[in-house]
Amino acid sequence: VGRKVAAMLLAKGHQVRALVRREHERSEAFRLLGAEVVQRDLADLTSMQRAIDGCRRIYFVSASASCLETTVNTAVVAHHHGAEAFVDMSMTRRG
Repeated sequence: VGRKVAAMLLAKGHQVRALVRREHERSEAFRLLGAEVVQRDLADLTSMQRAIDGCRRIYFVSASASCLETTVNTAVVAHHHGAEAFVDMSMTRRG
């Protein structure tokens, strides 16, 4: 989902910053599309502050076991930085 959204946004001329937990083949796929790739810990608010600073819109996808925590952290940091949109596209169950 994330790569498809990134490709669509890049095709429309938007800058894309892809946030990843660790470097792997998906990280390289984002780079090949033309996205900036940033490795951060979604559970670490300080790390998230640096990653989200300057982003106006956030399209969030998480498949981690701590999906609820990382979604809330990302939304709070996005709000703090004045992001105009936060779209949660995660497909994991919460609850």
